[in-house]
Amino acid sequence: MSVQKSLPQSGLWKQAVDEYVSQLNPIDAQIVRNGFSDPTKFIERVKLRSKANPQDHVSKSFERLWSGIMLVSSAVPEFTSVAWCSIEMLYNRSQDLGDVCRTLEDVFVRLARSLPRLIGYELSAPHDELNDCVLHYYQGVLNLFLEIEKYISKCSQKRYLVGGPPEPSAIHNLISILENSKSEVEAEAIAVSIKQNHQIKEKLHLFMDSVSIKPKGRLPCHMLPYPENRGFRGRADILHRMEQSLKPRPNELRTYALYGFGGVGKTQLALQFAYKRADVFNAIFWISAESSGKINQGILDAAEELGLFEPGESSVDQDKAVKTFLSWLRDSDATWLIIFDNTDDVKLLKNYWPAAKKGSILVTSRDPAILLRTPNGERVDSMSPLDAKDMFFSAVESNVIRDEENDSLAGTLLQELGYLPLAIRAAAGIIIEDDCTLADFIELCEENRHESEPFAHLDPETIGARSIQLLRIMTFFDPDIVPVELLLKGSRNHDDIRYLSEMTAYRGVSRELLKNGLCSKATIQIHGYGTGKSAKAQTDGLTTHRLILQTVFCHCSKLEKLEALAHATAMLASEFPSINDNEFRLSKFWRECHMLLPQVHAVLSRCGAAGLDLPSDFIPVLCACGRYLLERRSFDDAERMFVAAKQACKAHGLQDWEQAQFVQRSLAGIILESSVFRCDEAVNILQDVVHHYQKSRDPNDPVLGVTYSDLAQALTARGEFDQAISLCEKALSIVMKIEDEEKRRDTLFHVRHNMGRIYEMKGIPDEALRLHLYEGDPQGNGLRQEQSVYGAWNLYAVGNCLQLQKDPRAIETHAKALKIREDLLGDHYFTAMSYHKLGQLYLEA
Repeated sequence: MSVQKSLPQSGLWKQAVDEYVSQLNPIDAQIVRNGFSDPTKFIERVKLRSKANPQDHVSKSFERLWSGIMLVSSAVPEFTSVAWCSIEMLYNRSQDLGDVCRTLEDVFVRLARSLPRLIGYELSAPHDELNDCVLHYYQGVLNLFLEIEKYISKCSQKRYLVGGPPEPSAIHNLISILENSKSEVEAEAIAVSIKQNHQIKEKLHLFMDSVSIKPKGRLPCHMLPYPENRGFRGRADILHRMEQSLKPRPNELRTYALYGFGGVGKTQLALQFAYKRADVFNAIFWISAESSGKINQGILDAAEELGLFEPGESSVDQDKAVKTFLSWLRDSDATWLIIFDNTDDVKLLKNYWPAAKKGSILVTSRDPAILLRTPNGERVDSMSPLDAKDMFFSAVESNVIRDEENDSLAGTLLQELGYLPLAIRAAAGIIIEDDCTLADFIELCEENRHESEPFAHLDPETIGARSIQLLRIMTFFDPDIVPVELLLKGSRNHDDIRYLSEMTAYRGVSRELLKNGLCSKATIQIHGYGTGKSAKAQTDGLTTHRLILQTVFCHCSKLEKLEALAHATAMLASEFPSINDNEFRLSKFWRECHMLLPQVHAVLSRCGAAGLDLPSDFIPVLCACGRYLLERRSFDDAERMFVAAKQACKAHGLQDWEQAQFVQRSLAGIILESSVFRCDEAVNILQDVVHHYQKSRDPNDPVLGVTYSDLAQALTARGEFDQAISLCEKALSIVMKIEDEEKRRDTLFHVRHNMGRIYEMKGIPDEALRLHLYEGDPQGNGLRQEQSVYGAWNLYAVGNCLQLQKDPRAIETHAKALKIREDLLGDHYFTAMSYHKLGQLYLEA
């Protein structure tokens, strides 16, 4: 049977059907053309005939054949009745032929198995390449029907007394051809699907580009973490050039960079420009750009300060915040200035540089390569002698009279200090604190000429021992800002630093550092974190110049460094929420995590640069950070935290420690969520944990059961479904023995949910649906509330099963899951998943 290629696709199908019918005798042609059939009743009759057979492959094969014919008929309606009536006619005609009937049942089973998977074919039918493959396949099916009809006619006309009917070799050959065609059709279907997805994405991009939505934003919005420096003097020429290069212009992105070595005043210049030109910009955003983590955090703060998210919408993930903020910069009509401060790794800016045709960007960096990012900029050197004098006398005006003698002495001192603003502020702070004359201070410097920086000589006689201790601790914290709350609360339970928890003592210590120019006050803005819907909150902090911290750190002995690290670790361990197998969700503590995360990054950075081992007490802090970042969907940063925790466990010989196993399991979970191509890595990690637990724990320990379930998920990603199901069954047998009813139900939900996902991926939606409905939904005896994050998970899983079954209730179920996630999570990764799934279902419908 062949068709003419010059006809359109619908004509080709009709020609194939007509040619098939023309080869039947008139009675059979009348049956397949005009016959009425109820496939459901036919399949039920087949089931009744086969009920004695515990493995009824025949009726299931007819169900698959009906599904396959219906799938094609949605695009080619005229094919349906002819194909199905032919199947019924041939099967019914063979019923009185004994061995012939059994032979044909085997043929129909093989035919059903040869059907290609063509989900969504009705959408792909317009693609000629795929339609040609499908048409060729079903022409083969019609040819098979003709051959079966010949075989039945031949067998019914002759009695076979010896040896039974002949082997239907021609039929088997045609089946083999169809089995070989299956892979070709499926490969073409995949290619068309990829092409369709690409076309849909292109249409979406065109649509999004054509839609102009004026972004919201709470203006004016000036986000500056440091107070204005009232003692700023000089640099008028640089400020003038900055203004000329950054002043807003229509349809032009304006940029400027300040670069130079530490301590020359780049940050102070940026701060002065921001305060003095605040009237020019509707919005100013200060972003610390020392690391990608700090940029992410700064942008998240900026987006919430701007009001791009609703108050209390604490579930926004970092990627969403970055994209939303950059979109606002691109689309807003506001005049905005973004300041990337301390951008010493220029490559970090690549993913955060606004793709805007307007706005202003100011960057400070020690690296001259910043001019590759922005061609406009200049090197900032030491101050001019005149500006340096103005700055110095402004700072000490209450202690030192500016007369001819002091002017001369100041010139000598400032030359020794290299006219560095940082050194000038530090010198002025010491003069004020010690209430000494300028001549006395110069004499002090002469006695300590081997140490050129006045803040390097940290003598307990001039600066209290407690102040020095706090400064050493701060060398391990974030130089941009350390929350006062961390210093006060984190020191309560530690004898050596408990004095910091007393407000009077803390104020005395911090005042001494402030007066000596060793730190400054700063403010942390906190938006919408926690369970309430507070629009905005802030907390006080201390900031210290990186050059000061580096100098202090370099002057510490090894013992002093380790002591400071131990104190910093103790503070963070006291304030970071703890996590374990029972309590591992941190959504209630995002405010604390958000505020403390930069301090953890700082400890990692300092220890890495100095070659110091992380204390074992720091491992739980890293675990909490990793969980927090995972909940914010920042997979790379979360993985770095758990890798650091794993290395710390190894360095301390704690591989067998229970916390180390939690680290391993969490790391494997992150690897699985972040990339399906790393499933082997996750399997290896979880297998090691299982082997450890099998040796160290009771065989009925619930943690071992949950770990079996986790390993099953990793094996599922690798396609090892049967082994994964076996592990889940082993896990269920363990967790069923948990005595605490609430914990048992919670753990059973977790394992059954995982097991259901395995059956989904294996293509057995009925069993998956049974597991998902067994517990975790109002239909499962009310064991879990539907209006919860868990309830939405369960509805999402149930919807997936219904989708596999082609059940129209899938849309309703996923819509319900989406509504719950919108209400509880807002703009979150899981909400986006529900939107995507619902869109996919509507597309399929």
